[in-house]
Amino acid sequence: IKGTNGLVDFGQPFTFTARPKALRFWMKNNCGTINEGKGYTGTDLNKVFVCLCDWEKPYRVDTSDENTLFDPVNAAGVLAYGVRESKESIGEWTLVEIPITYKDATKVPNYLVLTYTCSGYGDYFCGSTDSWMYVDDVELVY
Repeated sequence: IKGTNGLVDFGQPFTFTARPKALRFWMKNNCGTINEGKGYTGTDLNKVFVCLCDWEKPYRVDTSDENTLFDPVNAAGVLAYGVRESKESIGEWTLVEIPITYKDATKVPNYLVLTYTCSGYGDYFCGSTDSWMYVDDVELVY
């Protein structure tokens, strides 16, 4: 992966007028056996997270610097978050709801981060070529 690093900006400006209590969506997925990259073995990890943030600009990740990888629970400025991690495949459309936990209910968020990945170790260029995920009807629940 030497020389293939890139920059990724997490988050979009978002005008919040209320505090969502959950993220809801329909999904189906396959978690394959890890067959690419090093550092992880076994079943791939599908991961979904939502973050409500108080930022001046998007959060920048430099894939050549692991210190910049985004942590949806502990990153600076994250006021609320919801995370779902699973190594289970879901063959049929299934309704999923992820509760949103508020760390600071006094501030109004101004950025939304919403991430779906079928290879949760992708930050480390590791995963399965057999993993996939489909998502539909995404909504914030108030």
